[in-house]
Amino acid sequence: MHNHKTMTNEIAIKIDYFVLGKSETENYGENDLDTFRDLIQKDYVVTFKKNVAERGGGNFIIEFLMNLSLKDYLMTILGGGAWDLVKFGARKFFIRPFIEEYNKFRKTPYSQDIRDISFTFSDTKLHLYSIIDCESEVNFTIVSRVFQELAKNYNKIDIVQTNKLTDIYIPIFHDLTSKEQDIYRQKLSVDEPLSFELTEDIFDKTAYFKLWGLSYFNYKRKIYDLQKQELIDKTWFLEDEYEWLRNNYQNNGSA
Repeated sequence: MHNHKTMTNEIAIKIDYFVLGKSETENYGENDLDTFRDLIQKDYVVTFKKNVAERGGGNFIIEFLMNLSLKDYLMTILGGGAWDLVKFGARKFFIRPFIEEYNKFRKTPYSQDIRDISFTFSDTKLHLYSIIDCESEVNFTIVSRVFQELAKNYNKIDIVQTNKLTDIYIPIFHDLTSKEQDIYRQKLSVDEPLSFELTEDIFDKTAYFKLWGLSYFNYKRKIYDLQKQELIDKTWFLEDEYEWLRNNYQNNGSA
């Protein structure tokens, strides 16, 4: 039993879940999934959408929504607070109850992984997505480390004097093999050329702590090199943007 039941948890959660269809009226793991949903609804306002997948299934896309600025959230972490049990004045933003129930759900036969996870604050949205082919889960150990590093580096990426930070995408990659130009981008969901063209495996957990993609209010984009702790004045591309760029390049006969 959680000892915070009488406390107000000011977090809402949006979950998209892809199940594997068993028949026209039944899906694999339906009962475990419904039990998990009922348990987390005790602590959160939850929007839960099930989608039937033709193959695979078990993939979560999770969004935490909090009416608190990212800066204020990170201040509590810098002050020694746990990232998943944030108290800001009389307000509580407790993620740990979800993690506890999710870890139990992960032990059921048809639970697989988190494909994407995001945290929407009142001013900024943090996006983390799966990049590891053999271990695709964006797990909460990674999330914890990301928040710790973000708290320590926030003053370098929040250039409020010139523009407002709106989105943080973690991770992005420097694609040195691209024929189009010097490219920074997200990993592709399918047919990722870097997986085949580079000898070293760049898609491991260390990638979450190398390059971050930043978006600002006027659609300006920058890159933050976490290892060098410096802001790079270069743009970068989301997956669909890069696919468009590559297709347009090929259609123009320049490939």
